[in-house]
Amino acid sequence: MQLIGCALGTAISLAHASVAIEADKITVNYGKKTIVASGSVTISAPDIQAQTPYIKYDYLADSVIFSGTSFIQYKENHLKGSDFMVKLKDNSVVSSEKSSITIQLD
Repeated sequence: MQLIGCALGTAISLAHASVAIEADKITVNYGKKTIVASGSVTISAPDIQAQTPYIKYDYLADSVIFSGTSFIQYKENHLKGSDFMVKLKDNSVVSSEKSSITIQLD
């Protein structure tokens, strides 16, 4: 795992395997194997680009929980929603009772 760009007043970047995260604040919990990012968050993984105010990335399960209004581009398709999980290794979206998701297939 690599932590880049920790200068005050700039975004922080973190790369783990094939996932890159840039955010105002990033917290790594090595015991729980999670990364929490908040503020203006951008996450990139193979075939996926996303912007959101908050994520929790479980790097063992390779899944990301998105909170707040989130925008995801998967290949040519677009998804807008809140409170859902993306399983990166499966390229699947899992919703919860409080999820709201709109998908635009191109």
